[in-house]
Amino acid sequence: MVKNAVRQILELQKQVEVVKNQCAITKEAALQELRIQMESEKKEALSACRLEAQVALSRALLEAKSEKEAAVQQAIEQSRQEMEEKINSLVADKVEITKRCANCDREAFSECTGCHHVFYCSAFCQRRDWINHKDHCGENILDADCAELIDSCDDPTS
Repeated sequence: MVKNAVRQILELQKQVEVVKNQCAITKEAALQELRIQMESEKKEALSACRLEAQVALSRALLEAKSEKEAAVQQAIEQSRQEMEEKINSLVADKVEITKRCANCDREAFSECTGCHHVFYCSAFCQRRDWINHKDHCGENILDADCAELIDSCDDPTS
């Protein structure tokens, strides 16, 4: 009976040792599974953070681009307005100063007495420009005089 009890005790000790080993193996497998799951969740969290950061960056870039485009449009509009003001100012100045010397482009004080269409600042400039102007001088006057002569020839009361 004692031998039986000792045998049963030894067998129980072996069974306890087997159960301990199984528990250790199961525990190690569970820990390994947890490590793998944690690594997987960590990767998913990093991916989600990267995606969120990329979306935020894209939004920021789009906002910056639209702000830049708005600033460029505003600058273009402002430049256009300034150019219009300059053009209007130049036109107003040009209206005030319509007579310019045909030879030197200074302010003109006299005109060609032949055609009254070309202006000069001095007799010197008028003489200098005569080579260029003589072919055109009086063309309009001759045309008008010819028209008058033709009209007077057609009129029997003359």
